[in-house]
Amino acid sequence: MTRFFVLPLLVLVTMTTFGQNFAEEHFLFERQYKTMKGYYHRGLYYKAVEYIDSLKDNRFVEREELYLISRIYSLNNQFDNALFYLEKAVKKGKTKKDVETMYDFDNFRNNHLYLVFNLNYDKWHNTYLEELSKLSIDSVYYNQIIDMHKASLKASKFKVTYIDGDGVYEEYDKKDSLSNYQSMLAEIKQDSINFVQLAELIQTKGFPTRKKVGDAFETASYMLKYKSQIIEQLYEPNSIWKPVVKSIESEMYQGNLHPTYLAYLTDVSKSTLGLPQVYFTSFKSSYCKKQQNCIENPKELNLRRRSVGLCSIELDFWLEAEDFPKELENLMYNN
Repeated sequence: MTRFFVLPLLVLVTMTTFGQNFAEEHFLFERQYKTMKGYYHRGLYYKAVEYIDSLKDNRFVEREELYLISRIYSLNNQFDNALFYLEKAVKKGKTKKDVETMYDFDNFRNNHLYLVFNLNYDKWHNTYLEELSKLSIDSVYYNQIIDMHKASLKASKFKVTYIDGDGVYEEYDKKDSLSNYQSMLAEIKQDSINFVQLAELIQTKGFPTRKKVGDAFETASYMLKYKSQIIEQLYEPNSIWKPVVKSIESEMYQGNLHPTYLAYLTDVSKSTLGLPQVYFTSFKSSYCKKQQNCIENPKELNLRRRSVGLCSIELDFWLEAEDFPKELENLMYNN
């Protein structure tokens, strides 16, 4: 009997330890990547390249991160390194159009290595297409998510009038304020319906990760982020949100979702309810001016952020070249 009890406990401890290590790895990634990006924003490319070596083998460096690294090298006139990381970004899905229209590559496009890029582009891009073809996307789940999104778009654009029992769609007049208000209410109502339907799907089909539903992952995340009027029910006993949270946590522990994923969703829910945010990921620049009780236990904010893989809040503001708000400083450091 003891053997059957110990095994689930061991699995739970292993998952918890992995989750903590995963979060710590993401914290280190965030700290290095955002520092590099902050120097990029300031035009200090020679400083930005100093952080690239610490990122090159990190599991969280994906398509957009590789693309930015290539741009930084291009701006620093290190075109061989720019090409090296551009190859990696293309193999992850960046396209020739991205390179042709990005001003960061102006000097690179005038270098002879741009010819090498053009000669190899199709081969690199095919690597991405081949990887896509290997994904076993749940097409039914994908279409269910997309159809819900289309229903919201339709609700915001058309109102339904019933004539002799038949529904007639009539487009809202966007020039009329009342019509605009009705359109907004219709979209909010449909968003709430979508949220409940998606939550029910998650309980039966699992969380719609990118591996499972492809690009519909972004759409599903949007539905979970903007829960509309259903939001006041999220923290009630037996809430439909609780099994969704468990599913998200399971995917985070397996490495299929970033360890920060739930933190963002939590803060959006809290701020919409007018409650203090837990990790302060939403409305950072002006939120504390509007609401004094804006952060839960502010003196431990950075400890909580690190526990889910987020960098310090000071670095977040520095990254965006924003002054650290006096209101936030008082909350975190003063009595």
